[in-house]
Amino acid sequence: MNNLSNLDFGAIIAVLTFALGFIINGYMNKRHKRRELNLYKNLIISWTESHKKAIDNFTNSLQKFGSEVKNNIYMNIPQYDNYLMSLERLNSIPIEKIADVFMINIKIKDEEDSTEIAAKHMHRYIASIEYLSAVSIKVMKYRDDYEIEAKNIMNEWNTNFLNLKYSLISRTTHVKWNETSPEEQCLYKKIEDMFLMMQLLPKNEDCEAGMPIWDEKFIHPAMTYIEQSIGNNPQLLSSEIFITISTYIAGLQFLFMKWQANKGFGCVFLDTHKHVVSCCKDIYEAIEYFKNHRLRHSLYIK
Repeated sequence: MNNLSNLDFGAIIAVLTFALGFIINGYMNKRHKRRELNLYKNLIISWTESHKKAIDNFTNSLQKFGSEVKNNIYMNIPQYDNYLMSLERLNSIPIEKIADVFMINIKIKDEEDSTEIAAKHMHRYIASIEYLSAVSIKVMKYRDDYEIEAKNIMNEWNTNFLNLKYSLISRTTHVKWNETSPEEQCLYKKIEDMFLMMQLLPKNEDCEAGMPIWDEKFIHPAMTYIEQSIGNNPQLLSSEIFITISTYIAGLQFLFMKWQANKGFGCVFLDTHKHVVSCCKDIYEAIEYFKNHRLRHSLYIK
């Protein structure tokens, strides 16, 4: 009987020892996991805060460039200040690990707080970081597309401008000049006067005629005058001098419309800026929320 009692007691001790070891081992694992999650939490928060200036510079650069492109009245290309954001480190953290830190194992403070609120901040944070990572690449493509088109328009404008200037100046030396009527010669003289008046405008940075002035004071009036002249004298369409001069003016009109269309990139940058501002708001609100929330106690880590 005594041997049986000793056996039962020994078995109980063995089971209790095994259970206690299992519990202690489980607790140590949870404690280790909590430390690991805390490292991830501090890494994410410190990374975000250390990159706030770069993100803000990127945001301000978008607004500045977008406004300058949209409001630009000249052929010049506004400068874009490129602020690089390195998001690779954060993007390398598995989403499952971020969910472990900011949703599954976060300690809820009070009744007004909830896991759903934590989940909302976490999802917004992840989505916003992913958007910033993608949009920083897209912005460079938008900038390149804008600059390439602007340079092409500028080159074509200069070519048309010089060709028109030469055609007006040298019209009297054309082999068929003597065949032109006084009315046709008067047309060219009027166009030349308008053209010269534009070039006599002040040439300093504050007063130089911009593209809208060129359209208002020269391109539109000249095209209107040409169309009226054709209506009054359809024979003008058979004049080489008339075709040459009117073609170059029409070319300037087309390039002005292309220039206006290219300014639409300004709206693209400004719209992107609005989205980036919204993302930054979500990011900073999320970080502030998680800074004010600790992880669960080791016993309750999942």
